[in-house]
Amino acid sequence: MFTNPMRLALLMLGLMLAASTAQAQPDWRAQPMFGTVNLQAGFSPDPHTVSIRAGGADRNAISGSGCAGYINNAQPDVDLNYEAGRSRLYIYVVSGTDTTLLVNDANGNWHCSDDYEGSNPAVVLPNPSTGNYNIWVGTYDRNDSGARATVYISELTPRW
Repeated sequence: MFTNPMRLALLMLGLMLAASTAQAQPDWRAQPMFGTVNLQAGFSPDPHTVSIRAGGADRNAISGSGCAGYINNAQPDVDLNYEAGRSRLYIYVVSGTDTTLLVNDANGNWHCSDDYEGSNPAVVLPNPSTGNYNIWVGTYDRNDSGARATVYISELTPRW
């Protein structure tokens, strides 16, 4: 099949390059780094907040998400177990650095945001489902990894 050593060498080089550029997807099954939140529709206080450290060493690798930034693929920052009602669900981040937000919703759909309000991201779910939501907060710049950030979970329109 490979009678020409040059063809074999080119094939091997191509396979090695493909393997080195592949990125792992975030592991939504892993334990969250900053805890699990359990909320049901009408929760109080609203918003619910979680303090975290944003970012990680991994480039966001969700295909087609259009979301830049660096996250920790090994585990989400926060898990949300949510019992839905009739309200919208807002998940947003406030930080002193440029952050991004990646959410795997209760139906397994990926949502991503960058610069929703200034450099702060938000995911708005107009008709959320009951279930588990995995939340990653990334930093746009890899060097900002570890920056302090607050995740807000709300049924009320954010007041930035």
